Amino acid sequence: KPPEFVATRLSGTVTMLKGQGGNVGISAGEDGVYIIDDQVQPVTQQLLAEIRKISDRPIRFIINTHHHADHVGGNEAIGGAGAVIIAHDNVYRRMSTRQFNNFLNETTEPWAAGALPVITFSDRITLHLNGEDVTVIHVANGHTDGDAVIHFPVSNVIHMGDIYFN
Repeated sequence: KPPEFVATRLSGTVTMLKGQGGNVGISAGEDGVYIIDDQVQPVTQQLLAEIRKISDRPIRFIINTHHHADHVGGNEAIGGAGAVIIAHDNVYRRMSTRQFNNFLNETTEPWAAGALPVITFSDRITLHLNGEDVTVIHVANGHTDGDAVIHFPVSNVIHMGDIYFN
């Protein structure tokens, strides 16, 4: 059964998409589309179809809030189509090496090179797109060691990845 997606418009340019995995933030406007997280790999094509309902422009950037598979699963396909992947330095470190999760007692192999972030940051980075200066801020000791919170001040929106569950 295909996943069900629910889009919620949060401002003139920002939409939240609920589906299978972490929520996806979408900024769509005059400068194009960028997304925050991209769920699990098996739903990537359905996710892309839902994003195209919001805007048919190409996805320029992916911001990953952390390294877990339900937030980076679409990186390889969407990055391979031309989107630049942005994440904290530790997301790159975690995705590029074998990881063992004590809580789940499972090992995750390194992700393919095409799924890895291309631009990384240590503290913060700002995107100046779609009429808004959006700041991506590293939050130390959150859900993981690479968590990022994304602040859209004009839209009055904060995307927190898995730091906050509702």
